[in-house]
Amino acid sequence: MKWDKGLLIQGVLFVSTLAGCATQLVYPYPDGSPGRNTNRVIAVAMIDDQRVDRSFDEAITTTPVDELSAILKKELESTGLFDKVLVMPTSEAEMAQDRPETPINFILNSTLVEIRWDDSECKGTHRAIALSSALSFGFGGIAGLFASCDTNSLVQLHIAVKGVPDGQQYIDEFYRGRANERVSYRDWYYYPNTSPLVAKSIKDVMNQMKADLAIAFK
Repeated sequence: MKWDKGLLIQGVLFVSTLAGCATQLVYPYPDGSPGRNTNRVIAVAMIDDQRVDRSFDEAITTTPVDELSAILKKELESTGLFDKVLVMPTSEAEMAQDRPETPINFILNSTLVEIRWDDSECKGTHRAIALSSALSFGFGGIAGLFASCDTNSLVQLHIAVKGVPDGQQYIDEFYRGRANERVSYRDWYYYPNTSPLVAKSIKDVMNQMKADLAIAFK
């Protein structure tokens, strides 16, 4: 199935299957690690989506915010620093009003700034091959069988972790996750798959966050 490149301008966390109806997140989830009787319970507040351009959301059936919340939960559990990780469907302010049944002593607030997949080099390769093919009566298309191009992804996420109710700040960082992959022109044109590369960028952000948590809670 040939995809509409217009749907992939900014990149997506998901890739449509050939059936055209299902979506799949290709993310390397870590194995959970039980807390070490730390008496720490952390709540992941609803992610604040501040992206300027959200046009790519039209290509997916669920939101990146929902998937990122699940990723944060799994990654926090894998650190072994917390006895329990709760994903809340509300903001910190709303949590204070609702008073969750489970006592919470840490809150993670996050702001999604950007998720971007860049295949501009591949598009340039496509234009060059198309022009060559037109000028050489189709023989330029043979070059496409051997051509390759770079794809890049960028994820920007601000994460803050603070204590409750003292308000002590443990993390307050702006993380950038980047990834790069060289793909064959044929694969890019016929089987575009943004999900694994964007997942690598998210994994980069999570690794940075966990390194800071290990220092903050040592």
